[in-house]
Amino acid sequence: MSQEGKVDYLLFKNHLEHELRQLDIEEKQQAEIASLIPFSRAIIDLEEAAGEWNRSIQLRPRPR
Repeated sequence: MSQEGKVDYLLFKNHLEHELRQLDIEEKQQAEIASLIPFSRAIIDLEEAAGEWNRSIQLRPRPR
């Protein structure tokens, strides 16, 4: 492998390892938050339903 190829490989490998560490951190944070808010799924479901309802209202033609 050329010197440039080795450098690219190492940079990419480091980037992937960093991203994996970030995902681990985010997963731990979300688990921590989930234990504090046991009703979060209900809130998310309500928010998604409201968004769908708002989109359906916006798609209706307005009376003239």
